[in-house]
Amino acid sequence: MCIRDRYMGILVELFMNPSPTNIHSVPLEDWEDLPAFFKASEANIERYQNVRCQAFYQKIFVCELLKEEGNSHYKKSRVEAALSCYGRALSILICLIPISKKMTTSSPETGDSSRYRVEVEFQLDNEEGSSEKERSLSRKMKVVLYTNLSQCYLRKSDPLNALHAADHAISLQPDNHKALFRRAKAILSFQESHHDDLRQAVRDLKLSLIHI
Repeated sequence: MCIRDRYMGILVELFMNPSPTNIHSVPLEDWEDLPAFFKASEANIERYQNVRCQAFYQKIFVCELLKEEGNSHYKKSRVEAALSCYGRALSILICLIPISKKMTTSSPETGDSSRYRVEVEFQLDNEEGSSEKERSLSRKMKVVLYTNLSQCYLRKSDPLNALHAADHAISLQPDNHKALFRRAKAILSFQESHHDDLRQAVRDLKLSLIHI
């Protein structure tokens, strides 16, 4: 699962070592490996820009409306529509906005075009609230959206994105039984899972039963 490892490394770097200017740069291939739900903001920059400028509770209110719309779509087996709603809601709280693409090279003096690579510059906007109550609400909303996204991806037979979404839900709430169960299902859906992954799936299943 090298793509998963590289992707998780990008997100850990972003959230554990935020840039003072909130501007980040990654190789184009890493940007393309990011799950669709993290790049939902790319397609909704204009649509939700006004919402992102609002106060915290206005953002949560819009996310709640989108979440309920997504739930309605899912109950009617409109999985793609549900994914879109959950992704749009998430893009209000965690927004990765691409700013530019640039060519870079480790040795510009050689002029060797094979050494050049394209990097994407983007801005990270992570709404966490300004008080403990707001931080709690933000975490809860993100967990619900991630777990719902994971379930949608499982329905689409897309275990890698289901795994990404469940990973993020668990990082915010380690005892969430739905996220644990869905991560286990995602791991078991891979045609070839490593022994460590299978052991993780077993641990997740056990924990999901404990926390029901």
